Amino acid sequence: MLILCCVLPFYGLAQQSKDFATIHLPSNEETIEQKLKATISLFRSHRDSAIVIIDAIKDSCELAGIPFGVARAVSLKSWALSFYGRHEESLLMAHEALVIQKEIGDSSGMAMTLNRMGIYNIYFERYQDSEKYLLEALELFEELRDTTYIDMVINNVGVLRSEMGEHEGSIPYYRKSLAIRQAQNSHFWVGYAHFNLGTTFSDLQEWDSARVHLLQSVITFETKTEKGEVPPMVHLGLGDYYNGVGDYIRAIENYRISLRGTEADGQTELLPQVKLGLSEALYNAGQFKEAYEVNLEFLEIQHELDSINSASEVAEVESRYKNAEKEIEITQLNAQKIEAENKAQRLGLLALFTLIAALFVGFGVFIYYSRKQQKQKVQEAALKAKMAEVKLIALKAQMNPHFIFNCINTTQNFVLNSDKEAAYEYLANFARLLRLVLENSGTTYISLEDEINQLKLYLELESIRFENQFKYDVKVAPELVGGVYEIPGMLIQPFVENAILHGLVNRNDDKGYLSVSFTLENDMIHCEVIDNGVGREKAQEIKAKKQVHYQSAAIPNVKSRLEIIQHELKSNVQLEIIDCFENDQPSGTQVLINLPTR
Repeated sequence: MLILCCVLPFYGLAQQSKDFATIHLPSNEETIEQKLKATISLFRSHRDSAIVIIDAIKDSCELAGIPFGVARAVSLKSWALSFYGRHEESLLMAHEALVIQKEIGDSSGMAMTLNRMGIYNIYFERYQDSEKYLLEALELFEELRDTTYIDMVINNVGVLRSEMGEHEGSIPYYRKSLAIRQAQNSHFWVGYAHFNLGTTFSDLQEWDSARVHLLQSVITFETKTEKGEVPPMVHLGLGDYYNGVGDYIRAIENYRISLRGTEADGQTELLPQVKLGLSEALYNAGQFKEAYEVNLEFLEIQHELDSINSASEVAEVESRYKNAEKEIEITQLNAQKIEAENKAQRLGLLALFTLIAALFVGFGVFIYYSRKQQKQKVQEAALKAKMAEVKLIALKAQMNPHFIFNCINTTQNFVLNSDKEAAYEYLANFARLLRLVLENSGTTYISLEDEINQLKLYLELESIRFENQFKYDVKVAPELVGGVYEIPGMLIQPFVENAILHGLVNRNDDKGYLSVSFTLENDMIHCEVIDNGVGREKAQEIKAKKQVHYQSAAIPNVKSRLEIIQHELKSNVQLEIIDCFENDQPSGTQVLINLPTR
């Protein structure tokens, strides 16, 4: 169970909505901080409105040229987005805020941002990075002697230990945090401290201690907090406790209370845990049908969260910012070195003006050509880096989590229907496709034969998954058969995927048709992808009506790769997407691609 990571307290009740209707231009840091604290209090009851206000404060600070307010607002918004389960976006925004805070020396802001970054990294199981950020935050808060937040960072270190499986090691941190909160009479957070201890003892199966702390948490929230309400997370902890001791009726009751509160508060990141716990309790209680239905809801929610949180992209973000910090240090050292050299040169000019002038001219010429060569090297390195980046994005696009998840679901359906032969054949084809993609991911160019085999395997898997809702055909011109041709890999599949997912499956019948053809024209491989789907305009309308939208990076990535290939080879690489019409009605999409061979 993911234990609550406390970040900031809520400051009393929200003011009247009219107080937040207009955001006035902030005048100083104190005013900005007051507005942000007021927004935090509004967050519990009007989350979307609070985010709008945070954006307005950020925009106002940008107009006024107040980087302090911009960074504080961006950091706070990153925390707000984490309640929607958007941890990857939260981490990226926190990095942006931290860069500004380091530049202006906002130590308190840095500490809060580092604390949040430590929490976000726990979600992606990047425990080493999480510990680094949390300890840096704790050191800053201790230097500032800010006891308001020291207990929270200590608590979060305990959370980190629990997530790493070191449950016994987390208890001293929770007890230390609890002692500070009790001394401050911070009853809201005292309740959460007891909750953390209770869930940890539940994980250790020390049920008596778990019960004591969980009930103490409930009593604290009910009798000593302003609203007198027990948070949904505490009911989740009680559900886990009762499920562990075999009291499934009480477990189900607490899970349902937690579910209602979580949905009412819009705490998206907590929903999967509640759904999973409820499905387990229902199963243990013998309510198998409902347990199955709740488990399906859990899988759907978890899949949605996974689709917007990519561990690999988070690793790339962390690496990019760490490298940037090193580059800044190197740049600063170089700047200091150059300054020292310039000072020595100025002193020498006083004594040997004529000689130094001649040397200066020669040195200037040398620097000019050196910088020119260095600029060329930088451009070449940037091009290679871009190629590597888009290749990784292309691999992700070809074997994206949606496709893998759906393949596994299809296989499960075969197994549930006792169709073992179909399940085996489907898994075998999926494994062959996965192996081909992984084998070819390390090279820019792959054989035309491998590209066609990948497309055929992909089409076969999708055809089975959509129960033969469409037919397909892959045509290869005779002059290409048996020839040794290499083309840039992973360029065709995104267009085939778009044709299926946005065009063919949105038809109201099973007469969808997809054609992929390859011909040789003027030493270029000409590929044509044609579908008789609903067309791009209709597909966009359908997508807009869905509750969750995913921004596809596949087609922009293909265009970016084609531009790089054209720049490298100095050849005319073309991509054209055509909307097809029949009797003035959309009748599908046609994609034309000219690819260089090697």
